[in-house]
Amino acid sequence: MRKIGLVGGISCVSTIDYYRFTNEGVNERLGGLNFAECLIYSLNFGDVQDKTWEGSFDLLLNACESLKRSGAEAIVLCANTAHIFADSG
Repeated sequence: MRKIGLVGGISCVSTIDYYRFTNEGVNERLGGLNFAECLIYSLNFGDVQDKTWEGSFDLLLNACESLKRSGAEAIVLCANTAHIFADSG
């Protein structure tokens, strides 16, 4: 199973949903006690708001790079708005 990195904290409410749905999907597919192997990097959304969305690319990039260094093989941005940067970097 691949290790998934979740960039959360944008807000914690959506992070909870992404974590839950990911694990429910893995368990539905594999059954038993199987769940996703994942890491969560939770941003402080106050920092994102201080920088505005347009200026917060570096925060998201740092979170993604940290997850990658920790062994994440795939990255999920746990908020729709964060996807404005999905094709950047």
